[in-house]
Amino acid sequence: MSEFYKTEYLPNGVVITKLIAEQSVDWNNASEKYFWIDLGPFQDRFGEDWPVISSSTDRECVAFMNAVVNNRKYINLKDPRVAGAIDMLIASNKPTTWAMFPASGPMTTAKKSVILNPVTTEYERHIKGLPQPVEV
Repeated sequence: MSEFYKTEYLPNGVVITKLIAEQSVDWNNASEKYFWIDLGPFQDRFGEDWPVISSSTDRECVAFMNAVVNNRKYINLKDPRVAGAIDMLIASNKPTTWAMFPASGPMTTAKKSVILNPVTTEYERHIKGLPQPVEV
């Protein structure tokens, strides 16, 4: 919650600061920091596709790793380049299905919507200590 304070200066030099209102944060008015998630939780959102993508030599998977993941501290779920890189996987029908990871398979729009779901948790967020927004 965002808090608003009113400061009152008394004649005797005392300063009183009062909480006068609280504004709830919801997903519509949340700052960009709510959509920055650490790499581990971002990778978790891919499920069994992640080990396939991260170890694949397919050029689309390598390009995804280089463009989106490598050398980053966090991922901005609202960054259009992330969505575009996932769209590249969809268009190229990657990653392939691996027998070791039976739930893996080509990226789909349904998988993309789960990966880019803007609702984040304290565990996922790169910036810790933000109040959890209310559902609207």
